[in-house]
Amino acid sequence: MSGNCRFVDADVLAYAHDDSAGAKRDQARLLVGQLWGSREGCLSVQVLQEFFVTVTRKIARPLGPETAKEIVADLSRWHVHVPALMPRSRTGRISWT
Repeated sequence: MSGNCRFVDADVLAYAHDDSAGAKRDQARLLVGQLWGSREGCLSVQVLQEFFVTVTRKIARPLGPETAKEIVADLSRWHVHVPALMPRSRTGRISWT
């Protein structure tokens, strides 16, 4: 991956796998394909979770859980941001980065 990282939202990923999304599907597939080619795609654990729920429950023709799991596994090859737990602050609260 180059120094550039383009963060992708769950909606874009969901549109790319939603057969009923029409032009949005086409645009999302084009963008996702470009990000695969450039290796600049970035996402977060939360995006992967939202994507899974959306494509298995919320789109017109939901994907099966196994199919969605395979897609998540493929997307996990992108740069995935995982929040790191920071040491407790003086207030005793947990801080996220």
